[in-house]
Amino acid sequence: MTTTALSNVDRGRSALTFLRHLGEMTLSMFVGMFAFGLALGVIAGLAGSNPESWRVSQPELFMLGMGSAMSVTMLAWMRRRRHDRRQSWEMTAAMFVPVLGVLVCYWMGAITADSVCPLSCALMIPAMAAAMLFRLGLYTSPDAAGQESPSWASWRPSSGSRARS
Repeated sequence: MTTTALSNVDRGRSALTFLRHLGEMTLSMFVGMFAFGLALGVIAGLAGSNPESWRVSQPELFMLGMGSAMSVTMLAWMRRRRHDRRQSWEMTAAMFVPVLGVLVCYWMGAITADSVCPLSCALMIPAMAAAMLFRLGLYTSPDAAGQESPSWASWRPSSGSRARS
């Protein structure tokens, strides 16, 4: 194989690693979204209401709950895949920035309460991809695929009796 061919193979693997990570984060967000919807449905049902009326009547609170639930499951998955805290908080911020932007549009009267949730959720994925592109090396390397990263491993005891530095 030529150097160019090997380089193309490496780029392909990096792109797949990036996309796999984005897909895993998106899937974990969906888990949080469904869990929030289920919990809200039960609570709203007990209160004699429905989640849809809460979503439209209080979009700020609804998106705070939705974003938090989605963040919790995403953070749990990132920690499971051994991402460090900085990466986890960057992804959380990438999820909440679009929510804030959409809410500003709502407060200015540019959009209706009905569109706050769909727009916010749709913008979260490109925002996360942008955060990942900002630190491309972290999300295209084998570390992003779940192998132990040096920043995470530094505080754990090594196989010997001393901790890594």
